[in-house]
Amino acid sequence: QKISGALVTGVEPSSPAIRAALRAGDVILKWDGREVDHRTLPWAVAATPPGKNVNVVIWRNRVEMPFVVVTEKMPQ
Repeated sequence: QKISGALVTGVEPSSPAIRAALRAGDVILKWDGREVDHRTLPWAVAATPPGKNVNVVIWRNRVEMPFVVVTEKMPQ
């Protein structure tokens, strides 16, 4: 089974990703119900208002796992 998504290469300390328990090596398959890949994920994240609870599906250890990420304003 070929997995297409956006590979998490690292997570910043105190970021929304770390608070949502995402880890390096996870592959983000869906963001807010939409399938994403490494090209579309940054646009999907940028289009999401801060403070929103976003349902995210990731691939880890050969299984799909749901997470909730709370978005926040991007640092300047």
